[in-house]
Amino acid sequence: MARVYKRGKTWHYRVRFIKNKEIVFDKSAGGFLTKKEADFEAKKVELNYKQGANVNPKEITFYEYYSKYINLFKMGSHGNRADDFYITTVKKANELFGNTLLSDVTRNVYQSALNEMATTFAKATVKKYHNHFKGCLAHAVEEQILPFNPATKIVLKGNSTREKSIDNKFISLTEAKKLKSALLDERYHQQLTSRNICIIALETGMRFGEILAMTWDRLDWEKQQYKIDRSWDYLHSNTFKSTKTNNIRFIKLSNELISFLRKIKEWQQAEDIYTSNGLIMMNQDKEIITNNAVNKTLRKACVRCGIKSITLHSLRHTHGSILLLKGFSILYISKRLGHATVSTTQNVYLHILAELEEQEDNKIVDGIL
Repeated sequence: MARVYKRGKTWHYRVRFIKNKEIVFDKSAGGFLTKKEADFEAKKVELNYKQGANVNPKEITFYEYYSKYINLFKMGSHGNRADDFYITTVKKANELFGNTLLSDVTRNVYQSALNEMATTFAKATVKKYHNHFKGCLAHAVEEQILPFNPATKIVLKGNSTREKSIDNKFISLTEAKKLKSALLDERYHQQLTSRNICIIALETGMRFGEILAMTWDRLDWEKQQYKIDRSWDYLHSNTFKSTKTNNIRFIKLSNELISFLRKIKEWQQAEDIYTSNGLIMMNQDKEIITNNAVNKTLRKACVRCGIKSITLHSLRHTHGSILLLKGFSILYISKRLGHATVSTTQNVYLHILAELEEQEDNKIVDGIL
């Protein structure tokens, strides 16, 4: 049970449960400014323990425990797309661990399971699943269900043939110019809206969902600025949702892109394409374009201009890489692309940063004064 007490100027709590005259759970914390705060935290700890108090690691499989953990703590917390992945991880837990009891998931057992996964998945994918499994096992340790986390000190591996080549994520500035010309070729009007999406992705680095969610009221013509505060849920609800990182950003648009958007607006007015929500990326039938349709248009344009086939998301990476090579700061690029942290941007463009560092080294050799 919980005990709240004062030590010096701050409040503390201790939560202890005893079974058969043995202490089965003991947790304490302090530093609370008021008794009410300490009591609130103590009751949370009590509730968490009671929810897991009947969990015997020798009577529940890892798959069952992981499934309960995902449903209790993860589902519904980060949107439909995240929920889809959570469900996939639960299926993978069943596939990898099957009837293995939670108590039997040793470090060797866990490593063997990841090694099996690594035969058919890229290392980055294995890491994503590992992070979720590890978080669940850490929770079991915190609830004193397991003595330690078997997912620590693990060696992550992957199938090198499944690794996405860096070259497939980017195209060069020269190739980007060729692609842009191919996309703007007036002979391909039947792919107009898909073409428009590709141009905007290349010029802004916006995500596909963010482009679909573009509306005229977010565009400031005078400041040449667009407000990105939402995305389009094209996989589930087919309506607006928050951005991937739940942030709001304003991006500057080039003179050329502003002119391009004016033409789109004129086209919509001429064709009487108008919806109550003011969406910019609508086709002639007032429908949302699918990701597959856009990528099909993009692949055809790649063939026409003689460059390797890439996906729409590659245009986002290409936009960032061009900015980096043109001297824009990593902080500016990170904010423009809407990354959660600058480190995310650094990881994506690591190879380019290495090239730039080598160029800077050569400048130092030539002297700076």
